[in-house]
Amino acid sequence: MTTESEIEEKSAECAREARKQAALLAPGKVRDALLEKVKQYEAAIPEDHTYDKREAPRLPAGRAAGKGR
Repeated sequence: MTTESEIEEKSAECAREARKQAALLAPGKVRDALLEKVKQYEAAIPEDHTYDKREAPRLPAGRAAGKGR
């Protein structure tokens, strides 16, 4: 049986990994879809959880959404 905290931990892990993968992609539909998944994972993580959205890996400078399209 999966506990709520295990689900929260898995969501945090998936959010971190998806954000890392998105940072490696060029701007486009695939990256946008992956970043949307990050938002969904992060929405499943309560504010009091150890995952800090402010410290989540961000896209490198110059690779922000919409750049280079």
